[in-house]
Amino acid sequence: MAQLIDMIKTKGALSVFISEIVLVDSCYYAQYGVKPLNGLELMINYVKEKANEDVIKAVGKLGDRKAEDFLISLLDSDDKSIWIEAIKALGDIGARDAIPHILKKWRKDRSANNEINKTLKSLLYVK
Repeated sequence: MAQLIDMIKTKGALSVFISEIVLVDSCYYAQYGVKPLNGLELMINYVKEKANEDVIKAVGKLGDRKAEDFLISLLDSDDKSIWIEAIKALGDIGARDAIPHILKKWRKDRSANNEINKTLKSLLYVK
């Protein structure tokens, strides 16, 4: 995993990260015969350990609504880049239930108006 993290830092390789997560899943299953965490859960656990914008983007790109509560929890981060990526990822997964949380964040910190507006527009017009 450390090798993978170094590769991501140097290359910023989001797609490499996702494919490696899938590979880790399959190898774990092959070696131990136990169903491992899925890729989304692995990414969430990684972000919980060390917040990383690239992984938050990946969670959004996966489009899995199971990540909604986790992404909402990142809105409380003191790191602006983390909560902005969480807002974008919430938009990517179509998390309409997150709208009140995004508005709450916007009321506290209006420095990210563009990102918040784009996400809210995308969520309000989700079909």
